[in-house]
Amino acid sequence: MVRHHGRKQTARRRAAAGNTGHQVAVEQLKARTSTAAHGTSPSAEAHDWDETVVAALTALVTGAGTAPMRTVWRNESSARGDSSRPPTQGRPPMTDPDRWGVAEACVDGYLVRQIDSSHSHGLEKGTRVPVPYRTRDGEVEVAALWPLVHWPERGLGWRWVHNGWGVEQPGRILGDADPLRPAVALPFEVRVFSVLDGVLGEDYGGSAPGWETVAWCAALEHAAELAHAYTDHQYTIPKRRPDVGYVQAEVWEHAITLEVLPVQRLVTHAAPDRATIAHLRSDAPVPGRPASGPPTPEPDWRPGLKYPPKGELRVWDNGRWKSFAWFTGAGDPGIAAALLRVGAGGRYPYAESWRPRHPDAWRHDWTQEGRSLSHRYPAEPYTETARRSDRSRRRRAEHLAASLAGRSGGRLTIEQAADRIRRGGQQYEDFLRTGQVVVLDVLNAQRLALPEGPERDAVRALIDGLEDRHEVPGDLVPPAWARLDQDERDGKLPGMRAYRARALTEYLTPAAGGDGLPGLAR
Repeated sequence: MVRHHGRKQTARRRAAAGNTGHQVAVEQLKARTSTAAHGTSPSAEAHDWDETVVAALTALVTGAGTAPMRTVWRNESSARGDSSRPPTQGRPPMTDPDRWGVAEACVDGYLVRQIDSSHSHGLEKGTRVPVPYRTRDGEVEVAALWPLVHWPERGLGWRWVHNGWGVEQPGRILGDADPLRPAVALPFEVRVFSVLDGVLGEDYGGSAPGWETVAWCAALEHAAELAHAYTDHQYTIPKRRPDVGYVQAEVWEHAITLEVLPVQRLVTHAAPDRATIAHLRSDAPVPGRPASGPPTPEPDWRPGLKYPPKGELRVWDNGRWKSFAWFTGAGDPGIAAALLRVGAGGRYPYAESWRPRHPDAWRHDWTQEGRSLSHRYPAEPYTETARRSDRSRRRRAEHLAASLAGRSGGRLTIEQAADRIRRGGQQYEDFLRTGQVVVLDVLNAQRLALPEGPERDAVRALIDGLEDRHEVPGDLVPPAWARLDQDERDGKLPGMRAYRARALTEYLTPAAGGDGLPGLAR
């Protein structure tokens, strides 16, 4: 078994043997440890390893390509889980969704002792275990890895938290259980393995390296492009070690039925020296950005799916918007757009992300009503946002003038209505808004009485038409007056009902003169 005496004791021995100062020996040991942690073959002397153990493990990996492993569970009761029999062939106790352990190197493989959590290992910083592995060139080298190991809830075995390698499959990142296809229209899964900057339990506390399904795609071309984007560049500049970030990405094609296993279509690995993407300045101008089109209809999600990937990334390609991928995480479309280098030298000059629309989230009601645009890529600078807001304000004023003229029964032209709006200013617009709110109350009452689905979405479309373009369907006029008579809020302030009735009249059937109205009084 490997002897872990710690960095201080090793430095003292090296100082005595080499007739050097203690601090010089410490710095030499740090340099050798740092180099060994990133894949080169370290010496047994640098880590005080038993050369016999290293040689035996190297012979096992050279011959079989795998490393035998044994597990000592915390106690017999946890090993039995919910059943009456202990785990077989190293399977974990089923009562623990997330499992942690400390691995020790032996001449016949590795011994993993289960511990309570990633914070209860008691290892000294700088401790390393020899892990022979076969490189892509076929050579066997020895890596120096932090002894902490992890078996995640969906994992298929113990993996080193240092880099995600399987304890029994050194040199290969161990996979997780396959997810289920979320929709028939999205067969291609993009999953990535990410390693945080540093070593869990030594440099930081928190999440272990692991797999994540970042997106589902309808086209293999888009899935492959996204997988390469995750491994071609670093998203942020690493500070502690280069072999971090999204180190591996895979594309899997899933069948409709569970009887057919997923097929791996692509595997791409990241180079440790890959460049970091160039993040555009938030105030950089974005000329020629096309207008957004209507939202993409959501796929028919698999029944019972708790968290569908409802975040969509659309890209501008060949003069039109195309649906690129669907994401579960709220921030994943933005990360994907950055890694695809949208507007920064990549294939696509523009992109945008869409998400479910929850208009009642303010009262913790997460009923979805259609979809809404959430972000534009490259990021929209303030000047562009201001211009777009001005255009939207002018359009709303034009729609208001056209709607008032249309409902006036010939008493007003569009020009006369626009002139009235200009003369009345904000006070007159607020007065019209009071009448509009009465109609909105009718639609909102209808909307809240319906369950999530097409009927509620249809009412939401009427609300959008009323607020954005001042469109009032004729069958809403009688309910609006009935709503005004039943509203209990008007009784709290004297004259409020008369004021709202006058506003509703002006909004639905504006008079020719308008004298005496708020903002128009002489």
